[in-house]
Amino acid sequence: MLYGYEKKEKIFKNLVKKDMLSHAYLFFGENQIGKFYFAKHLAYFLEYQKFDILEKPLVDAVIVKHPEDKKTIGINQLKELSDFFHQKPLVSDKRLIIIDEAHRLTRQAQASLLKLVEEAPDHITFIFITNDKRSLLPPLLSRLQENYFQKISTKKIKKILEKDFQISSKRSKKVAKLSFGCIGRAINIVNDNSEYTDDLEGFLNKKIINLFLKNKKANSKIIKKLLDKKVEVERFSLNPKLQKKAVQYILNRK
Repeated sequence: MLYGYEKKEKIFKNLVKKDMLSHAYLFFGENQIGKFYFAKHLAYFLEYQKFDILEKPLVDAVIVKHPEDKKTIGINQLKELSDFFHQKPLVSDKRLIIIDEAHRLTRQAQASLLKLVEEAPDHITFIFITNDKRSLLPPLLSRLQENYFQKISTKKIKKILEKDFQISSKRSKKVAKLSFGCIGRAINIVNDNSEYTDDLEGFLNKKIINLFLKNKKANSKIIKKLLDKKVEVERFSLNPKLQKKAVQYILNRK
């Protein structure tokens, strides 16, 4: 189920019905905020006229992700797009190409996608998804229609948790605060996947959450630095020990 973007849902439904989808979009915003799930809901709406994730195969949509053993999306991951790109839709009016975590695209992969975006026929729509649009090359970025996914209010997340997850008022209030406005993060916490892991990302999450709980306003600048560090960690293969030392250095200077 999709949460918090009812207005966007209405807008995109109307665009589909009027055959006015753009040829290329950029969905950007925080991690775990619902960008990818929105794109997937749209894919099912195009094929089955239901804005939901169904237990049915997607025929006219392809999702590009980075391989589990790599931090980037290289040119090799785009080879499968060639046939898909040139074929007409089978069940829908559009074929959808979703690039998840587009900030992981190598420069070579971005250049290749730029060419595809420029040459895209009317039946193709691209959706690039990222938490850092600065990582995209300006020529590619300029050809994408930007669509920002804003954070959801703590009050709204609390209400969703109580209504759809049967969470108590006390716990839902705490989880909503820890979510930083990202519904995906809230759901992970509820499902005991609270990001309190021993790896580098888990280490960063602990520091960010502790600073937030101590004094969100006073620690806002340092929280921003640590969130930027999280983006770095997600994009590049960095040495965990050195990065933990770098984080500790940032904390000692606050």
